[in-house]
Amino acid sequence: MNNFLLRWEWYNFSCKFLKRKKPMTLHIGQDEKFIYNDDVSYEQNFDKWLRWTNREHRIYKMKEYTKEEGRKVFASIHKKIDEDT
Repeated sequence: MNNFLLRWEWYNFSCKFLKRKKPMTLHIGQDEKFIYNDDVSYEQNFDKWLRWTNREHRIYKMKEYTKEEGRKVFASIHKKIDEDT
C-alpha cells in the first residue's frame, strides 16, 4: 500500500473515531466551451454561440451582445465559408 493510501485510510479512521466531519469537497469547474459544428450551418453556429455568450455575460454581469455586435465578434473568430461550394 502506498504512502498516500495509508494516510487516507488513517484520515478516514480518525474522522470516524473522533466523530469529526470530513471537510466539504468543492468542485471547481469551468464554463462549457463553444465548439463550431461543421454539420450545421454558419447561421446555426452563430445563433448557438450568441446564446451561450450572452448567457455567460449575464452570469458575470457583463453587457450582452446585440445580434449585430455578436456577428462582428463571431466573424472575427470564425471565418464564414461559402456554403455553396
